Amino acid sequence: MASDMLIVEKPLQLKGQQPIAHGNRRAIYPVEDHPGILVKVLLSASAQRRVMPAKRLLRQLFPSLAYRFLFREYACYLRAKIAQSDDSGPLPISELRGLVQTDLGLGMIVENVCDRDGNPGPTLRRLLASGAFDARHLELLNNFVRRIYTLHIRANDLNPGNIVLGHRGGVEQFVLIDGLGDSHLIPVRSWARWMNTRSLNRRFAALTNPGRLVWDVGTREFRLPQSREGTAL
Repeated sequence: MASDMLIVEKPLQLKGQQPIAHGNRRAIYPVEDHPGILVKVLLSASAQRRVMPAKRLLRQLFPSLAYRFLFREYACYLRAKIAQSDDSGPLPISELRGLVQTDLGLGMIVENVCDRDGNPGPTLRRLLASGAFDARHLELLNNFVRRIYTLHIRANDLNPGNIVLGHRGGVEQFVLIDGLGDSHLIPVRSWARWMNTRSLNRRFAALTNPGRLVWDVGTREFRLPQSREGTAL
């Protein structure tokens, strides 16, 4: 597999490359000759934005704290894999492929969720903003929602920019690509299903993108606004 090859190619050369995404704490890089994967790396302390001085000091004293996201995301991924058990097909979250040393530090190898042509899949935000979101997408989105609840996925950043439409194994589906795991020091939402369910209810309700989606907490499903249902459904 591509990730197996990367593990022996140390360090992976990323310096000088342009990341395809850049957050407050991490950057995401493509890997030449391996289009099916991406590498997430932690930004240097000087490059990180909006880091409180107290947190910056803690990370200087305890460098391993900077990599809490690795433990958090892998714990969520492992729980989902175990919960999946007999359920076939890929998870509704991006697959994690392991770790690799890079010239920018430790990197996490993740699945690159692409469309049928191998291009990066569109985000839910893009589909909604462009007006391309239709009844077919609605069905796929609600299937994604059901699987998130069923597998008790802990999502701490469930926003439309982190939900991508891709083709995986010939199946079109929405995938949560970031914001996995419990961000709290004591991960009670990962332990208590009812607490996580309440959190998911709140986060999905905030995902409605005014005027484009309606969230029904009773059925835990999205629907299109009435003004669009007659033409879209």
